[in-house]
Amino acid sequence: MKNLIVTLIFTGTVFALKPDSLIQIYPGIGDTLYFFDRAYISLYPEVENFKSAVFYIRDKEQFISEIHISNDDSNYVVTRIQNQRSLDSIRTIISKVDYANNLLMSEWHDITLTTTDGRVISGDLSMFDDTYIYIIAEDVRADHIGRNPYKIPYTQISTLVLEGSSNFLTGMCIGGGAGTLLGVIIALAVGEDPKTTDNSLKNCGANLGEGVSAVAIGLGIALAGVTIGAIVGASTSTDDEVITFESELDLLKLKGHAGYLLDKDSRKTINYFDIH
Repeated sequence: MKNLIVTLIFTGTVFALKPDSLIQIYPGIGDTLYFFDRAYISLYPEVENFKSAVFYIRDKEQFISEIHISNDDSNYVVTRIQNQRSLDSIRTIISKVDYANNLLMSEWHDITLTTTDGRVISGDLSMFDDTYIYIIAEDVRADHIGRNPYKIPYTQISTLVLEGSSNFLTGMCIGGGAGTLLGVIIALAVGEDPKTTDNSLKNCGANLGEGVSAVAIGLGIALAGVTIGAIVGASTSTDDEVITFESELDLLKLKGHAGYLLDKDSRKTINYFDIH
């Protein structure tokens, strides 16, 4: 009987101390949110000296966040207990960031970078992670021919220039084309007079004057279109942006210009070469 009581007490203790279930916060991130991912996604912005966070589900009801804090004096853990709606909210935030990020994965940006040893490399910025910048460039290595994919640690980059875009000529062409088309339509409308059947010299002179006026109106509208297009094109152009890297947080300056390798999928980077 005594053994039975001890067994029951022990069994009850095991159930009471049943561990929380470790969960994956989001595909690719896994069960641990690290410093850079947290900064990129903008989670827990109010937490200072954030190092990492691990997530659990307790009793299928509570969402547990173990936030690891690290500073010069100490390391400790802050535990937050919330309902599952908080987990859903975090996953929604990450999902929106991931969606916008995936769109950037197919958009390459023209760059020119200078390495810490003085090499200048021009190419296309394809993506980045918390350690490397991934580019497509040519004439980087003597043993390579044509354009190839390369990865460069941000610690080996002195400056990276994101080349701006000039829409001045594009705006002029679009504005000029639209203005010319509109000018031709108005010129034809002004110059046409189907009711006039008098072919006298006097009337021919009047028609000629109307025609010249119509052409002048058309040219004026076309010129206005060119001017407006140039103004719009110039206003939507962007300047070059120079980026330097003192820490991994400076990589966040690339956000919005290139995709971030949030899912840590090594298959996406396996074909990238070192530049040396």
